[in-house]
Amino acid sequence: MPSRKRTKLPHPNVPVRNAVQIVLAAVRATRPYRQIASMLPGFDARCFDDLANTATAALAAHEFWEASRSKTVIETMDLSDCVAAARTARNGLRVALAALIDAGLVARHTVAAIPAGRSREKLASELRTLCDVFERLQSSIRGKTAVTEVQIASARSKADALAAATKHPHGGDHLELTTEHRNAAFHRLVTHYNEVRRAIEFLRPRDVELERIVPSLYRRRSRAAVRRAA
Repeated sequence: MPSRKRTKLPHPNVPVRNAVQIVLAAVRATRPYRQIASMLPGFDARCFDDLANTATAALAAHEFWEASRSKTVIETMDLSDCVAAARTARNGLRVALAALIDAGLVARHTVAAIPAGRSREKLASELRTLCDVFERLQSSIRGKTAVTEVQIASARSKADALAAATKHPHGGDHLELTTEHRNAAFHRLVTHYNEVRRAIEFLRPRDVELERIVPSLYRRRSRAAVRRAA
């Protein structure tokens, strides 16, 4: 079995905001190709549907990472703030999950398997588990719940912040946690976008407008463009 290629995580200087803008523009440009792409063998057309949410989630994770990097989160949020934010996020996801169970869209044992967190550590763990559940269910509950990927990303960030604040009251590895979350969100965005690019390239291999429809996120700028930006 060939070895899996190691996932390349984004460098701190990767222009995440620019990448998100490119993807959001591509969401509109690729919409006419969604139906025909769904007929391609081995292609999951849900990548088209997920693009906007994954882009927004990546931007939310990036902004939280930027705040952590500048220490504004650590300086303005004490432990009680982290607990309150995590509880609010937890309660919101619990209510949404209960509504899905009542509608018969999710098995009742799903929520029974998530223990309620009474301590700070268990609250963070409970919130992360709820995020995992909603991420697994995204494809089957899309359009049937108000919970978006942006909210899930935000809830996971709050769980990470609470875990870090509990373990290291003075900041500790908070930046490391937010960096990991940012990397994961950005990697998911790139994966979805590359799948859409692959479909469009297959459907229109000789189209001169291809780069306009789904431009590369890593286009190399000319030396003149670099000098103008400097």
